[in-house]
Amino acid sequence: MPDHTYTIIEVAIFLSPALLSMVVLIGVLAIMATRRTDGQEMRRLTERVRNLEAEHAIDAGKLAAADRQIFHLGRMLSMLADLVVESGLALPTEIREYLGEFRSLSGQSAEQTEETDHLLHVLDRFFDLAEIGELAFRLNVDFDNLAGERKADKARALICYLERRGRLEELISAIRATRPNLPWIGGRGPP
Repeated sequence: MPDHTYTIIEVAIFLSPALLSMVVLIGVLAIMATRRTDGQEMRRLTERVRNLEAEHAIDAGKLAAADRQIFHLGRMLSMLADLVVESGLALPTEIREYLGEFRSLSGQSAEQTEETDHLLHVLDRFFDLAEIGELAFRLNVDFDNLAGERKADKARALICYLERRGRLEELISAIRATRPNLPWIGGRGPP
């Protein structure tokens, strides 16, 4: 038997398919390990986004509730101040300053402010978003371009838009036509 020794080149040629297979296998395993981490990170980030969205929805709900409460408290304060003045008593200085500041900031008289507050209350309480959109359509107002996303924001924007153009009476007429069973629209007081 002849003694056959292999040269380095021959050994490299014989082992190259095995080495190439091992390199490919290591590369595939490395990619899979990296992708698994990316997938876990993606799931973690997705869960974090969901949690943040849920927290945002809760915060938005709390803000909306606080906004409604502030609106009603301000309205009650104004009504109580009117009763105090009508009874012949003097309002405390803090309340006079607050009401004067509030009315001067809005640039409206007390009567206009009460009317717009009343309209906002009616739209927010007795109309849904689609019905407010229908009112805007009947009054030739582009509802989609009104500011806000929530019902109260859209209602406020509609009232402000019509008020700037001196068309609040048209809105009141449209509300009366849509909800004739609201006896207090127009200043008769809440039921």
